[in-house]
Amino acid sequence: MNNKRNSAFAVILISIILMITGYARAEDKKFEDSVLANAFEKGHSLVMAKILSVDTVSQEKNRQKLNYYYYKVLLKPLIMGDMNEADFKEQIELFGGTSYDKDIRPGTAVAIFISKDAPNFFSWQMQNDYLRLSGVNTNNLQKKAQQIYSKTEIKKFREVKPQETATPELPEWLTEVCGKFKNNPNNRTEYAKQIYNSDLGSKPGQMPKTILNRGQIISLLGEPTIKCGWSYKWSCGNYRGGIVGIITVTFDNNENTVSLTYSFEDEANWVQSEWGQFLN
Repeated sequence: MNNKRNSAFAVILISIILMITGYARAEDKKFEDSVLANAFEKGHSLVMAKILSVDTVSQEKNRQKLNYYYYKVLLKPLIMGDMNEADFKEQIELFGGTSYDKDIRPGTAVAIFISKDAPNFFSWQMQNDYLRLSGVNTNNLQKKAQQIYSKTEIKKFREVKPQETATPELPEWLTEVCGKFKNNPNNRTEYAKQIYNSDLGSKPGQMPKTILNRGQIISLLGEPTIKCGWSYKWSCGNYRGGIVGIITVTFDNNENTVSLTYSFEDEANWVQSEWGQFLN
């Protein structure tokens, strides 16, 4: 009897030791400098996410059952990026893919990279790169992240406020369409389509025929609805039944356009607040 009790006690003790060791390893991990620099240059924000709950949605695909995981989290900024104070006041939901990591369970706090893709929509980026957080490593991470972020090109891009700049000579019809787009923020899907199909637009894998700088784009299209890393996005109003048109312009680190695309997104991600202004 004593041998059985001793064996059971040994198993419990080993389990506790392994659990504690696993937690320590998770919290001892560090982001490599290259991981932080790469994430920041892609336009991602670094945040501390407190996991509130994890919801599972099961679907069958190709006769195989898949579980999709959705995380409800509260965020605190480490490197804010394109986010703002309002983004940290309420819980948000992040799609976590099809794999569940026991280190990221309700009650834990982790450092993750996210992007703000629309006023009401956030994406969890680089999901394999995360850190379990405690008080000590949180402070160390923030100091290290700030040092690396301070040297990035994206930081310079965000801090320089572009001025409206005279544009090169464009066809008269295109200048007129851009003016209508700029002056009709709530109903400009047709103008957006014409701009995309002009020499200012770009097909997948191609550069625009007419390349403009950031100041010229703002002069033509007005201030963007949202800024997302190297890209500016303009909501173009309702296209049809819960779908909105979106013009996205992406710049290089010299502030010249590398693409101008037109796409469609869920209107819920772009709805206005009760005060009639976007949350950002």
